[in-house]
Amino acid sequence: MKIRSAVALMLALLVGTGMAQTNNTFSVYTGYTMSAFEDQEDAAGTLPLGIQFGFNVAPNVEVGLEAFNAIGGYKFEADFFGVETETAFNSTIISGYGKYYVSQANLSPFIKAGVGYFLGDANIKMSYMGEEEEDDMKIDPAIGFILGAGVDFNKNFFAEFNYNIVSRKSGEDTDEGDFELMKSAAEDESDDSWGMNAWTIKVGYRFQL
Repeated sequence: MKIRSAVALMLALLVGTGMAQTNNTFSVYTGYTMSAFEDQEDAAGTLPLGIQFGFNVAPNVEVGLEAFNAIGGYKFEADFFGVETETAFNSTIISGYGKYYVSQANLSPFIKAGVGYFLGDANIKMSYMGEEEEDDMKIDPAIGFILGAGVDFNKNFFAEFNYNIVSRKSGEDTDEGDFELMKSAAEDESDDSWGMNAWTIKVGYRFQL
């Protein structure tokens, strides 16, 4: 709870700082995002959708707030002795960030760092001999970090690469259903955090406010 309060305070300070500035921006973006989970055998990718509110606090420095969602989640498929499974790890990130622009030219590279609140549960679908079942698995929210770099084009278009670093716990408070064996195994490991890193390539458009 203390960590969540600290993040909320940080975001409030960013908003307060930005509102005092005159050169603020609103951006929308999409692109491609891919999982880099701990011990994953295959990677899963999907389209992201996000927004950024940017506040120029110095000629080459921007701070801001960002909301990110991996549309449909990172989906993994597997087949265990005829039981087909599809697990979608939903991912939403609410974060604060800072960008440093190398120049103020029409083509301006930048570096980025941020801290975010990572949330989203997993949806599990199982199919066996024509019968299908679906259930949700709780994944605890966590604080993570964001590193990135990119380039602005003509002050409006931008391209950006982000790498998200976070560890989260799973298996607690899973919904009731028929996946008792799966839940039992998850609960046995619920005290262990596991890496749920991901990378994202973003392309977007910035509006001047």
